[in-house]
Amino acid sequence: MERFKERIAQMRAEIETANTQAEEAAARAKQLETEDIRKGHEQKSLALRVKSLQEQLDKKQSQHQQMTEKCQEAKDRAELLEKRMETLEQTIEAKEAEHEEMKNRYKDAKAEMDELERQMEGV
Repeated sequence: MERFKERIAQMRAEIETANTQAEEAAARAKQLETEDIRKGHEQKSLALRVKSLQEQLDKKQSQHQQMTEKCQEAKDRAELLEKRMETLEQTIEAKEAEHEEMKNRYKDAKAEMDELERQMEGV
């Protein structure tokens, strides 16, 4: 009987140890579950942040592309206007030279006409 009591005491001690280990394991499982939930929330938060940053990056890249295109268009337009200005300046110079030529011809023709008028008055 003594041996039976020892065996029961030993089994109770083992049960107590097993219960303590089970409680510790349950507490650890609860702690790990809580940590897993926290990390899940953190991961979702970071995923949203990454998505937001990616959208911002895409928007900025699009704006950069548009600005680059507008800048190129402005450069092209400036070159075109520069060429037009050069053409107009050349046209102005040609017209001014033509105008001077016409003024000289007019002056010569007027002088000739005045001379003819004087000659006709003298006749």
